Amino acid sequence: WSGPGLAAAILLSRRGFKVFGTVDESVVTQEELPFTQIQLKRGDAGAFRDAIATLLGVAGCVDALVNISETYTIGALEELSEEQANRHFVDSFFDVLRLTYAVIPFMRARGMGRVVNIVSPFGTSPAPFVGLYAASHAALESWSQSLNRELEGTGVQVTAVMRGLIRRADNEIRLPERPLRRYDQGSARTLAALASGSERWIGDEMLAELIERAITDRKPRTIYRTGFELRMFSTALRLAPRLLQFLFKSRS
Repeated sequence: WSGPGLAAAILLSRRGFKVFGTVDESVVTQEELPFTQIQLKRGDAGAFRDAIATLLGVAGCVDALVNISETYTIGALEELSEEQANRHFVDSFFDVLRLTYAVIPFMRARGMGRVVNIVSPFGTSPAPFVGLYAASHAALESWSQSLNRELEGTGVQVTAVMRGLIRRADNEIRLPERPLRRYDQGSARTLAALASGSERWIGDEMLAELIERAITDRKPRTIYRTGFELRMFSTALRLAPRLLQFLFKSRS
């Protein structure tokens, strides 16, 4: 993990939280990280339970769980194989469920806890060439709201933070395994937008600040949005889906 996950872990650590970050491999950085890393194998339910056992052995409890998926599968839906779709949903949705279900019993036993799931505006306003990404975030947002209702009265609250548009690096993007030439131009525009340094994208630190609010607010919202710009973006997409043609246009 990297990007907003790393930014949130560093910010929360520096503001007094004892943070444990689950990673596939150690994060490479120039500075000493102010939090503890726990190795976690994706898609392995046993590994998730072991990770929580390790955490509880060190910290004694879990006050908050923040789930951030950084999996981007870009391409037309017709180009994406069933196996590729399964891998995407394991990383973006089912692993979130596994980790949350491993933590909730301990939160419920204490009568308190906060689960924060990071979702995308594409989950409610889908766009071309990010359909698989949009579908997984739609599932995550709906699941978060249902789980929050089911946990009413337990002291455990589930909330979602809707991220804005965040620039991603090429090594965090998965491409179609069976590309079709007719979709080349649309996919290229989408990739160019995600890799751009445009002022349209928000910073990881802005999202980290909102995650802290979702954790610490006495009466958390069902969903938080990253500022006025995201609210305008979400509304515009619902009213004018072709706005994406502007946002994802080629910079050539």
